[in-house]
Amino acid sequence: MGAKSTSQSGNHLMRPSIVLCGDSLTQLAADPRSGGFMCFFINDYVRSVDVLNRGFSGYTTKQYKELVIPVLKEDFASRKPCLLTLWLGANDAALIDGPAKAQHVPLPEYRENLGILLKSLLEINEKARILLITPPAVIDDMRAHLLPVPGKLDRSNAEAGRYAVVCKQVGEEFKKTNKNIVIMDVYESINAMKEEERRTLYADGLHFSSLGNFYIYKEISKVIQNNFPELHPDNVPPQVPAWDSSNPLEEVIEGQKASAAVCSVK
Repeated sequence: MGAKSTSQSGNHLMRPSIVLCGDSLTQLAADPRSGGFMCFFINDYVRSVDVLNRGFSGYTTKQYKELVIPVLKEDFASRKPCLLTLWLGANDAALIDGPAKAQHVPLPEYRENLGILLKSLLEINEKARILLITPPAVIDDMRAHLLPVPGKLDRSNAEAGRYAVVCKQVGEEFKKTNKNIVIMDVYESINAMKEEERRTLYADGLHFSSLGNFYIYKEISKVIQNNFPELHPDNVPPQVPAWDSSNPLEEVIEGQKASAAVCSVK
């Protein structure tokens, strides 16, 4: 029989977790070959927090709501994440008359789904910090060069912008009653760059290059530092002490208690 001290419902000594939720932009964050941004966070938190990827390529808010959320609720029934990111909309914003029209989710439905998703994440842990990320900018001509039908875009920067606005609106509504929700507007920040800089962030006009992944890593890191400083890697104690600790067993217990305290919401 397992000791209660190892369960979150017991003495809160379970290793904290950060969960990245989203579509291919999140799934590819785990790929070291493209410098996926998740890899940097795994390194930052290697001794203190598990960074978990729940990104599913091609998924829209509708599919995530119907297929992924029920699984997440089971997976994290006893292990409450201290931070969740939610990054969906790039597929919802597929152009209705383009080659990816099967992925298109109308704006009103996107708004509704996003609200349901935020509620669902709060049901997983009502005290969790949630980082809501807007759909990113799209480089139209980079997309056009890669598509099978000349002149037919699957996505556009203008359409992505409409979904980014709705994403922010939904986030602002939730922020009225939950101070632990933060919005990261990557659509606006990327579009504010000079064109030559903006283009370096992308592999294909939608998905990120290694430079783009590093940019996302730095932006998320800023959000954590400015809004959830207790979760900054420097402030989360290691799960176990250094190999040459003079009191290792005592430090394990104290370190786990401190880690649980850092990752709880005041």
